[in-house]
Amino acid sequence: MLRQEKDYNWRIREVAFKGLHRLWDRIKDPKIKTQIQAAFIAKSVQTDARVLELLHSDQVKGTSIYESSNEEANREAANFIEQEVNALRDELLELDQGADNEETRQRKKYLESIFNKIQDNVRNDPNANVKDAEYLMEGNKELGSGNYGQAVQQFRKYAEQKKLKFGEDSIEYANALDFLVRGLEKNGFYDEAVVLATKSIKIKEALLDPEDLELATSYQNFGLVLKSKGKYDDSLTYHNKCLEIRKVKLITNHPEIATAYHNIGNTYDGDEKYRQALENHKIALSMRMEKLDPDHRDVAASYNSMANAYYCLGDRDEANVNYHKAL
Repeated sequence: MLRQEKDYNWRIREVAFKGLHRLWDRIKDPKIKTQIQAAFIAKSVQTDARVLELLHSDQVKGTSIYESSNEEANREAANFIEQEVNALRDELLELDQGADNEETRQRKKYLESIFNKIQDNVRNDPNANVKDAEYLMEGNKELGSGNYGQAVQQFRKYAEQKKLKFGEDSIEYANALDFLVRGLEKNGFYDEAVVLATKSIKIKEALLDPEDLELATSYQNFGLVLKSKGKYDDSLTYHNKCLEIRKVKLITNHPEIATAYHNIGNTYDGDEKYRQALENHKIALSMRMEKLDPDHRDVAASYNSMANAYYCLGDRDEANVNYHKAL
């Protein structure tokens, strides 16, 4: 296995499992089925990515990755591809932040090849009906590279396509707005981000269960924007809403729960409430240490945030200890 299980990318495995559930009964080639089973059982980032690669192989692609027979099938295909893109993007971003060695470079090269394969399928298949996925891919690529202006442009196009296809009161449009809100917040366009984040939440609250994880994502995005605007109490309200949903829906100490605590800590830090900030950062760090490797970037982020809180509380010794751990 290329990575310890505690540092395992659950997003890629989750989307690989969804792909198997969606396609398994329709795959006729027994050799492909055997390869997929072997890759999935192996349980590593590399082998789960192999599942996605096989699901986009020529033997499978014509079967059912891209449906054109009805609108619902098209919608399912588009959503599946978006999940693939996001899972691969997250892993590639982690690799960019990790150690630079031959193993990492080979894994990154392999994942990029699968990402490009999906992109080519979207571009070239006349029955795909998910061309707007290109905007999402390009937007995520620019966001990960720090080109926030370019990311916003791509996310705008993506949101517009979703609105045209599904309507401005659809979950698909709300999810697209979440990506645009992230880009706008990173780019400093806070007022527009507030308007669009509010719209996304309104749509989701009307259509989804109150404890739906997609709603938690919108709450998180809004909390981040409000913090950037200096509205710390309002930001905490939405970060806590996000936290409560994730605590109900996700396993104990899930990395996304840790992220919610980290965001709450950062908000307290911005409001100069350093003891509350430190308390939440300690919780986030404890969860991350259980699930992630010690040199993971999220662990480093927790140490850095704790160091800042200690420094502002006047504890220079503890600040230095945590700063060094963050390096």
